[in-house]
Parts: sequence; C-alpha cells; structure tokens
Amino acid sequence: MIKFIEVHFDALTPHLNWFTVELFFQCGVARGLAYLDRHASKRISTQKILADIPGSSRFTSVVMNNAGQTGYVEIQSKSGFIENIRRFIAVEALNAGASTAEVAHLCGVSVRTVQRLQRSGVQAQAQERTP
Repeated sequence: MIKFIEVHFDALTPHLNWFTVELFFQCGVARGLAYLDRHASKRISTQKILADIPGSSRFTSVVMNNAGQTGYVEIQSKSGFIENIRRFIAVEALNAGASTAEVAHLCGVSVRTVQRLQRSGVQAQAQERTP
C-alpha cells in the first residue's frame, strides 16, 4: 500500500482528503498511514497535530487555515480512506478503457457505483472545458 501511494501520489491527490494529502507530503506515506491508523475518525486539535508532527511553516499554515474557527481537524475514517483509493483505481481503470463490469469487479463495488463515477467524470471534464 505504501509503495502504491508513493508511486501514484500526484494522481491520487485529488481523490484524498486535504489533511491526508498534507500529512503524506509532510511526513511521508508510511508515517502518515500510521498516524491515520491511530487517529482515524477523530477530531484532533491543531495544537496536538502540530505537536505530533512538527513541520514546516507551510504545513502549520495549511493545518491552521483548514481547521477553521473550531481549531480542530476531522481525521478521515479508515473506510473513507479506502473508498478514496478504490475511487482512484476505478477512475484509472475507466480511463484505461476497462468496461464498467470489469471496474466493478476490480474495485469490489457495484456497477451502479461505477456508472456514477463515469457520470461525475464526464461532468468534471465538461466543467474543465468551460471557460
């Protein structure tokens, strides 16, 4: 899993939660996954995050800006993280020409879920083309 994320990090970024991306960028995938595993589905204060993961001023700024008024960050759930990885794999397979049924089987999701991904992908591409 670590190697997969490292190899596909740039392409995965749009599919992941903002904090997950920043965490991987700041401390590496292996340490980031361990942190997510320990704190999944929790609200953690920015002070605790910054104490646990001392980092650059950029990391501090991103965490503080995204925490908002509350001063807390919602850490993504394990199932949410896995779903994001599945979504990435599905999109990549569709882009490579795999059929809806093949993608559903590959990712362990329903054909209907793949069809929704296809529709959202078409909508996103149309929005990119609109000036």
